[in-house]
Amino acid sequence: MTFDPISSMQPVVSRLGTITSGNSSVVKYPMDAAAAHGFALTFIKLPLALIISLAILASHTWTAVAGIALIVVVDIFDGVVFGTSIYRDVASLRRSRRVLDAVTDRVIIGGVALALAFSGALPAIALAVVVAREVVLISLVTVPFYRDRTIRKPNLISRTATATGGLIAISCLVLPSGTLPALAAYGVLSILGFALYVVSPTFEDR
Repeated sequence: MTFDPISSMQPVVSRLGTITSGNSSVVKYPMDAAAAHGFALTFIKLPLALIISLAILASHTWTAVAGIALIVVVDIFDGVVFGTSIYRDVASLRRSRRVLDAVTDRVIIGGVALALAFSGALPAIALAVVVAREVVLISLVTVPFYRDRTIRKPNLISRTATATGGLIAISCLVLPSGTLPALAAYGVLSILGFALYVVSPTFEDR
């Protein structure tokens, strides 16, 4: 009997199908395999991030770079897989997955940045900037969601800043001379992204 780690996550992620809405009324949404696998892929990014961080601290540069590339691919496909579920249009379930995905990504970015800083590859001031950005983004995502189940859509500039964060990690590991330009782009894009969140916020339909 073979062990399927993704299928084994289904009992866990099925609990996420129980969504609280309104005045503590509870609605149970069952999950099909696609929805369960989408959630499982989101969770799998956390141990991948731990492996990347340990590889950085152990100076296994190319292992860390390969891990970063893999986690980017997984980050793309968790949403794609969930999108094939027959429950993809259940708003409460979809929004819950997006919040979970966003918070997971923030934790991953902060954790990898911390490992880079401990290894001496990322300056302390850069670590402070990255962590501050991720904490603010967690607040922007979770506070509206837990207040009234509102999901703030990420804007293109903010998404680009997140992608630049991956470039920073790779630059720190294999091309230190490219770290400063990547950090500058990351800082500028983060500020512009936050400004757009404030000036012209967009929200997902209920």
